[in-house]
Amino acid sequence: MNLLLTLEDEEWNKLVEDTASMFDDLTLKRGYQYYKQGRAELIKMAGEKTVKAEVKGSEPYLVSVDLADLGQSYCECPVPRGCKHMVAVLLAIAEEQGRSVHQLANARSELALMQAKAAIKARQQQPAAEAAELTEAQIMLLPQMTVEERYAFIVKSTAHLPAHLSGLHYANAVMQTFEPARQRLDADEWLWLQIHLYLYLLQHLVRKRTEEHSYYFTSRGVYTDQSVSNMMELLQRKISDAQASALSAERRAMAIGTAAFVRQCAVTEPKDLRHFVKIYFSLWRHWFGAGTNDVAVHREEIEALERTAAHPTDAEEAGTGTQAVSAFNLQIALALQYYYIGNDDDCWEALREAGRAGSFSSDFLYYFLHRISENSEWERLFTWLKEFSPFFKGRPHSDMREYTAYWDLLIPALPSAEPVFWDILADMLPYSQHIYEEKLYEHGKWKAWMDFHLSIASDPLDFKVSELAPIEKDAPELLLPFYHQAVERYVILKNRQSYKAAVKMLKRLAKLYKKLKRTDRWELFLEGFTMRYSRLRALQEELKKGKLTE
Repeated sequence: MNLLLTLEDEEWNKLVEDTASMFDDLTLKRGYQYYKQGRAELIKMAGEKTVKAEVKGSEPYLVSVDLADLGQSYCECPVPRGCKHMVAVLLAIAEEQGRSVHQLANARSELALMQAKAAIKARQQQPAAEAAELTEAQIMLLPQMTVEERYAFIVKSTAHLPAHLSGLHYANAVMQTFEPARQRLDADEWLWLQIHLYLYLLQHLVRKRTEEHSYYFTSRGVYTDQSVSNMMELLQRKISDAQASALSAERRAMAIGTAAFVRQCAVTEPKDLRHFVKIYFSLWRHWFGAGTNDVAVHREEIEALERTAAHPTDAEEAGTGTQAVSAFNLQIALALQYYYIGNDDDCWEALREAGRAGSFSSDFLYYFLHRISENSEWERLFTWLKEFSPFFKGRPHSDMREYTAYWDLLIPALPSAEPVFWDILADMLPYSQHIYEEKLYEHGKWKAWMDFHLSIASDPLDFKVSELAPIEKDAPELLLPFYHQAVERYVILKNRQSYKAAVKMLKRLAKLYKKLKRTDRWELFLEGFTMRYSRLRALQEELKKGKLTE
């Protein structure tokens, strides 16, 4: 559809910022999946900057996106705010406008990049520390340097910078020091130098963060945390930008050398830190794991990791400040390599070893699940989800929710997996209680949903009428025991307020029996109920007020 709409650069940048603020990473990923599957159909303009669309999810949903004020957008789906359907529509609009779908799908990374650039620009307008000017001869030697030589050169060239500079100001000063190189090197050479500068800066910030550990709840520690986060965003972006270059024969040695450097940083990272191992994942995904089919390079990396475990090199030389090898990071790195060569059994074992070695963030497991689902390897995803269901039992609610989101992707493509999904959710009870209930409702499994609420003695009055409306429409008989059970609980409380609640529920029962054409059953029940509780005067008064009795 050709929208009568034009997004200026300023409006586009604001949309990227608003998208980053409104949607979390998982929602952006799931929305991107829907967009790629062609589920979003733009229908019409409903205002100067408002687009109406339909997204085919579990059922068709009408979506209205207000590009001027994203917070005013809405979707017919049950998610109250910021759903995947809205993301799919936004990406479809970006494509229609000739804008970067990738930029919007990665809005959170883009926002961090824009903020970092703005902060550096602001700093550049202030007096900077006196820098040692790089000579022409030094710059011309950079393309011939190995990664290790570059690192040593960066350390030497920045030795003059004041140690007290904060993270962001220090990063700005380092980049200013190498500004002459940016002006003289070609674009590809400068891209690789930026990657190595950012690796150096990340090491510096991680060390600074470790030193400030006792200040975690102060502005100083939080400021360094933000600097580390921004630097990782920048580094991951540059790694992505260098993908084509890294896969070329001309840059093969540089890519391998950089990967080895990152490996060393990752496996010797200070205890309980995961910064460099995340960079390791990003690098391998973009440079060697994305459609290269080069099994040899992964086997060589496995051998290198095993050698590192047996004979750790001097970590001081690598700039990490410690010689200890992180068993967690090592096993996570091994798991990644086993995954890329299709050896899932060894991959799972390495992940289990990582779990035994330290606190296991589920983000790493989601990395594999995302890659598998992204490649539409549905049978493989099914096996992974079954294999790691025990890992999520008892995990935080947010972790379990993201785990079930992958089942949502799987089941439409592999319907035979659905019974296993329900068995796993049931096996996770009581930890999965909220998600189990939500999924039963979402899939319209009314009997199981009702049995669940009967088992935990839920109160029907805690639900909005609209929430029970689908059940009343599709399977009204299931509500009978739910309402009857509630009436008895209200009466047992023996107070005026509970009697009023009982009458309210009895009125619902009367309507329900009428709808089911069982008025004779209702009259028989009401007669018996009135006689059974005839001695409860307050209840009898409420029954009369409610016009249920004479």
